[in-house]
Amino acid sequence: MTQDAKLSSQETRIMATKAAAMKAALDNTYINYRELGGIIECFAGSGIMNATLGHLMIANHEAKEPFFSAMVVSSDNGLPSAGFFDMAKIAGYPISSASPHDQKYNFWREQVKACKRHVLERIAAQSKKA
Repeated sequence: MTQDAKLSSQETRIMATKAAAMKAALDNTYINYRELGGIIECFAGSGIMNATLGHLMIANHEAKEPFFSAMVVSSDNGLPSAGFFDMAKIAGYPISSASPHDQKYNFWREQVKACKRHVLERIAAQSKKA
């Protein structure tokens, strides 16, 4: 494989994060930051993890997909970090880490539901092809 054909470490982390988030959505559960750190080989809350989740949100937005990083939550409070809401604001959603708690919670819950729907729709589409 040539150097150009290899995926960068960042691209690999983004793909692994999306896969873990999609599995969590399918299993009707969540993945916490520490678990994700074990998967993508970095510390929870590190710049690497934050960049990976941010890049995943950008890729989701560009692909008109829900934010799969919604499936990644804190083990302390069961919610995503402030960065999730701030990236959503950058993507054009009327939400940020400074928004009232109920607004953030409702936005996050809608993203979680959309992730679950998206995964089930992809499975159904694959089943029709088989």
